[in-house]
Amino acid sequence: MPPSQWSSIAKLSCCVDSGDCRRRPTPRPLTRTACSRPPDEPYDHDDPRLQRITARVVLSHTTGFPNWRPDNWSGDPKPLRIKFEPGARFRYSGEGYVYLQRVVERITGETLDVYLRRTVLDPLDMRSSSYVWEERFESVHAVPHDGKARPQEKSRPEAALAAGTLQTTAADYWTGHDLDRPAGDPHCQTGRPPHGGVARR
Repeated sequence: MPPSQWSSIAKLSCCVDSGDCRRRPTPRPLTRTACSRPPDEPYDHDDPRLQRITARVVLSHTTGFPNWRPDNWSGDPKPLRIKFEPGARFRYSGEGYVYLQRVVERITGETLDVYLRRTVLDPLDMRSSSYVWEERFESVHAVPHDGKARPQEKSRPEAALAAGTLQTTAADYWTGHDLDRPAGDPHCQTGRPPHGGVARR
């Protein structure tokens, strides 16, 4: 499964940065964008560094969040702690993408899969892509393998997760990748220089 940082997530950046990124050179913190409070998922609301996390910080994997919560699969997760100053250095974080996803869902009132279907996948005619499993994928879905080339069970996500449930084809994926952002638009640049400031996980 390919990573999710392409056209759809870049578009989320512009959406979360208040609708028209070209009019706002300084992005809003996500806590201010999402109805003046963070998403309902447990976060450390007393940490002032939470106020420094913007969509661009999330997309560049510099939130300071770990990749996943230590108690991610428990029924009662503890508040997620920020490990370092947001924007200071790279650390891959699936939790950062989940945080952005929950902000977008609050703003739009739609689940991520519905929002991206309406605003990205359908307009780009990406008919073979979805953030949730569809039965029509069964006969054409690639079989995953482990490090010893042994076949593994297919992932069939029932709920969208920005950090990794995109089901797509090479052709659809390239459509999104090729239209990642307007050429030369500095306000929609979401990444960092290759390997710039990369920290070991």
